[in-house]
Amino acid sequence: MKQKTRVRKIPLVIHIDPVGVVMLRKTCRLCVVCEMLVAHRAEIEQLADGLVQAKAEKREYVVLGTLGTKTWRRGLSGSVTVQELVLEVFRPDSTTTLVFEDGSAAARPDDHHK
Repeated sequence: MKQKTRVRKIPLVIHIDPVGVVMLRKTCRLCVVCEMLVAHRAEIEQLADGLVQAKAEKREYVVLGTLGTKTWRRGLSGSVTVQELVLEVFRPDSTTTLVFEDGSAAARPDDHHK
């Protein structure tokens, strides 16, 4: 059975060298069946380029995971500690998988996505 992905704004936690940890509410596609997020690599790399002052040939970043919306909102006001971020991002019940899509439909790993 083919399932369409749904567009959602998901708070992501990204570590960008040398900037540090960035919280970003990013539009992604979400498969509710397998809890897989699909994000465009070029969009995240464009964000990384904008935050890094010195243009490096190779930008270093890693998407650490997702945040709850309440934690993301608190983070906007600066009232979230690093410990809270770590506990939320690496929570044991988190089963969401993030997949980068480079613009081609062939990047989808399962056949139930359309």
